[in-house]
Amino acid sequence: MISKRGYLYVLLLVLVIGYISTLQTQDTSITGKASQVQTESRATIQRFFDIVPSEQIDGDNPNDGIIWSNIDTQGGQIPVNDAPADGNEAGDPPMPAPATAYSIKVHQDSNVNLDFCARASGDLISGGFNIPIANERFDDDLSSGSIPGQGPLLIEAQSLTTTNTLVQTGRNVPPGISDFYRFWLSVPAPTRAGTYTNSVFITAILTGNGCP
Repeated sequence: MISKRGYLYVLLLVLVIGYISTLQTQDTSITGKASQVQTESRATIQRFFDIVPSEQIDGDNPNDGIIWSNIDTQGGQIPVNDAPADGNEAGDPPMPAPATAYSIKVHQDSNVNLDFCARASGDLISGGFNIPIANERFDDDLSSGSIPGQGPLLIEAQSLTTTNTLVQTGRNVPPGISDFYRFWLSVPAPTRAGTYTNSVFITAILTGNGCP
């Protein structure tokens, strides 16, 4: 039989356990005492530009690039002066001359005008032999449609260098306009047979910023 004191202890213990249980199951969510502020996030893109290279120079296929496949080292044809690249007279898709397979278009969604800069990695190299970088020349011409104006022209061609240099015509080019290119290569004597390669870089920059 539980004494009166023991009964009180049991009753007190039951009350404490009940209070703790109430605390554990109590809803702690805020009800009626919260306020909320809604504000807007806003970012303004001041300038956007992109360029679209022609298929021959976009680098997606092994046969892409500025290619000379018609330079013959037989029959005393070396040296060769200003041999035209294969794509100089071929559009992309094929179009009548003076369209070329080498073009870069300022994307129509751009909202700024662009300048184009060109450079090469160095001489064209095949093993231990080379064709000097100065022998690789180019010119450019703008067009608002598929076919450029009178050029690019050999008589206006400039040599590539390893320094980024503004191209002659592709300056202050607005959205939707293409800059077409032609390339020529002079092969000195004696030049060993082989496949000579380098890399050509054409960089688009905001008009007036200067070549990087």
